[in-house]
Amino acid sequence: MEENKRIVVYLNSITSHTNAMKVCGETIIDQSIVEKILRTLTPNFDHIVVAIEESKKVEILKVKELQGSLEAHEQRLMERSMARSGDQVQQATVSKKGGYGGRSSFRNRGRGRDQRGGGFKNSQNFSQDQERSDQD
Repeated sequence: MEENKRIVVYLNSITSHTNAMKVCGETIIDQSIVEKILRTLTPNFDHIVVAIEESKKVEILKVKELQGSLEAHEQRLMERSMARSGDQVQQATVSKKGGYGGRSSFRNRGRGRDQRGGGFKNSQNFSQDQERSDQD
């Protein structure tokens, strides 16, 4: 099985191959198909393969039952990888805060709050002076 291939696609291709072999006259039992599937899975599925071999009797396990177990495991792996990528995005946004672009300790350093030499009160006086000069 390829790394980026989904379980459903992989098992559908195996089913079509085994059906073609049965049409040609070969007798294939579910046990051999299940064993071959378990042997050819990627390392991501190693621990589920061991669990299936230990807990279920491979001799009586059907391909559809195996497919259900592997799909459930694949879904869980995908959810975990999405959660990890979400955590990484969240960490990136958190670490971005506090730099030069945001509100940092570098703000309001230098000549004062604004370059006209005053704070809010002086800026009001400045705007009133502007209005008076505009009226004249």
